[in-house]
Amino acid sequence: MLSTRLRIFISSPGDVSAAREIAALTIERLAQDYARFFDVEPYLWEYEAMLASGHFEDSIEPPSAFDIVVLILWSRLGTPLPERTRVREYRGIDGRAPLTGTEWEFEEALRAARERGVPDLLVYRSTAPVPVDSRDVGRRQQDIEQLTALDRFWAQHFANRGVFLGAYTECATNA
Repeated sequence: MLSTRLRIFISSPGDVSAAREIAALTIERLAQDYARFFDVEPYLWEYEAMLASGHFEDSIEPPSAFDIVVLILWSRLGTPLPERTRVREYRGIDGRAPLTGTEWEFEEALRAARERGVPDLLVYRSTAPVPVDSRDVGRRQQDIEQLTALDRFWAQHFANRGVFLGAYTECATNA
């Protein structure tokens, strides 16, 4: 019987589904490679039962309950959460609201890491060119707003005016 398990939460908005799948497959491969030493468990919201009686984010375990949180970003932060549900309050580390699920997942884990030293946070940002719909004015505006929000988030946590605030890895491909 194994006494140790390593739980890995994968956080991202919907624009990086291929990278999420690669991350999950990589974690599952690591689980096989290290099975005789400890259990490795990936956690992705799409593997969980989503209850229609509540918000999507309410159905997942808080990222702070995991050993590692992997954040994957590219061109967007996602959809804003309600400030409060029956299950929990969704506020940023600085108390701001509304924020997206991706922001809340990262900042909830960051708060725990600062207070308890766990979870470890691994952040990946794609440097691939971002497509913008040139034919649909509304969609183009949404794409630009998402990218602007991501840039604000990035400046708050990772790199702002040449100052590095938190470690991250840039990648040009999903692999």
